[in-house]
Parts: sequence; C-alpha cells; structure tokens
Amino acid sequence: MSEEPQICVRQILDKVVSLIFKSIGYVAILAILLFFLYPYYQEYDYMKNCQQNGRSRSQCEQSWAELRALD
Repeated sequence: MSEEPQICVRQILDKVVSLIFKSIGYVAILAILLFFLYPYYQEYDYMKNCQQNGRSRSQCEQSWAELRALD
C-alpha cells in the first residue's frame, strides 16, 4: 500500500478564512483613513480652484471658513 498525501481541507479553509479577514481588515483601515483625510482634501481642492480663479489666499480662506460654518 502506498500512502498518498492527503489534502487537508481544514488547512485550506483556515487559509481562505484568514485571507478574508485580512482583506476585510485592510478595507476597514483604508475606509477609516479616507474618512479622516477627505475633509483635508476638500479644503486643498477648494483652495487650489479658488486661487486659480484669481482670488487671493486670504479671500479663499475666508470663504472656506464661511462654507464650513454653514455645515
């Protein structure tokens, strides 16, 4: 009798489940980072577009503060 290597289903399932948990963890971390960084991106984008329209930085900052106060 020759012994054939058996595929252990439990090991495969453990690897698949751990991969799924890691993926969910990475997505959650990315979502949290985006949640905190998005407001800074909005301000940066607004300032860039405002200054491209020919307004001074102080005018852009003042209008941004007024917009934030409306929220």
